[in-house]
Amino acid sequence: MCWLTSRPDRGILCIEGRETRTNKGKSEGDKMNKCQEKALGRFIGIIGTINKRLAELQAFTDENMGCNLDDITWGDVGSAGWFLDKLTEMTDLIHKRGEYAEQEEV
Repeated sequence: MCWLTSRPDRGILCIEGRETRTNKGKSEGDKMNKCQEKALGRFIGIIGTINKRLAELQAFTDENMGCNLDDITWGDVGSAGWFLDKLTEMTDLIHKRGEYAEQEEV
C-alpha cells in the first residue's frame, strides 16, 4: 500500500516515506517519467474525491441519514444496515479483517 502526504506549501510529496520534489528543480534521482507523473496526479485526484465523499457521508449521518428520529421505521433501519454493510466491506478489505483476513496455514 502506498501512503501519500502532500506539502503544497513546500512543493513536496512524500510517497512511501520518500520525498519527491514536485517543482521544476527536480534532481536526477527524484525525476519521475511522464507516465508516473500522470498516475500520481490521478491518484491525488482520487484521494481528494474519496475525502469529499467521506465528508458527505459524515454530514449525512450527522443529520440522521435524513430521517426524523420520531418517525424511524424498520425500512430506515434496513437502509442504515445496508450502508454499514458496504462500509464494513471496505474497511475489512483495507484492514484485512473478516472474509479478507489472511488465512493461517494449517
